[in-house]
Amino acid sequence: MGFTGTILAAKTRDLIGGKRTLATFGFHEPESVSEGWVIDEAHRHAGDAAEYFESLVAAIDGPVLVVEVFDSDVAHLIAGAPASETVHLHLTPAAARAAGMSVPSSRERVASLEAFSRWSSAAPAPITVEGLQALIDVGNVFAEGVVWELLDALRIRLRASTGEVPIL
Repeated sequence: MGFTGTILAAKTRDLIGGKRTLATFGFHEPESVSEGWVIDEAHRHAGDAAEYFESLVAAIDGPVLVVEVFDSDVAHLIAGAPASETVHLHLTPAAARAAGMSVPSSRERVASLEAFSRWSSAAPAPITVEGLQALIDVGNVFAEGVVWELLDALRIRLRASTGEVPIL
């Protein structure tokens, strides 16, 4: 059985203060991973991120990525930073469509891919539109696998398969 819940990555200016802030949003065990970034996964919040996302970005005062994973096969990403547009993107569009969720038009999807690529400039390794599309197209057995692959591509949290050890 796969994961249902929320996976978060955020870049904090102050690690201890950032962890305290995340706790107020229900993320109680953030792990420090790379260049000021923290990650956490919570077996809750799926479906709630849109409600608290803007407040979370303002409280962290830095780039934030939240992915809601539903029933282990649908992953909806929300990314943003202070003074920038919020990006919404289905990382598993076929599963979202199969679950009866509305999926953006191809024009809206391209705009979201481009917006996320711009957002990713805050990450240790930005991702191109083509790289993100390839990651989405390849997919994974479980939606959370796509999320971890994305965090690896962004070099926020390296997967064991890369041969590199995440900074803890």
